Amino acid sequence: MVKILTCTVSLHSAFRNNHINSIHILIVIFSGLLRDDNDVSSKRNYVYYLGVAHARLKQYDTALGYIDILLEIEEGNDQAKRLKEAIKSAMTHDGLIGAAIVGGGALALAGLVAIFTMSRK
Repeated sequence: MVKILTCTVSLHSAFRNNHINSIHILIVIFSGLLRDDNDVSSKRNYVYYLGVAHARLKQYDTALGYIDILLEIEEGNDQAKRLKEAIKSAMTHDGLIGAAIVGGGALALAGLVAIFTMSRK
């Protein structure tokens, strides 16, 4: 129990301060604990926190993989359901931002081409 409490406090601190390296380290720690710990309740927590950590790093597919595993075992886990919805929302949001950036870049390029073409005439 002390292991998970210490890692949980570290995880929350890393998220609050957006320490990417700390999140990577915690992923390694939780992955090791998941592999080595035989307590089912602890494993459930490790899977959830791995999902949170990967979501924080915007590794949404990996995060959803962990959350889906958890939901297969515990269909009624409301916390995991909420996290899954938050991840899907973030994926949509980041996808829209990415599309806007690509679209804006294409528009800017078209404008430069038009200006260059007009200046040659």
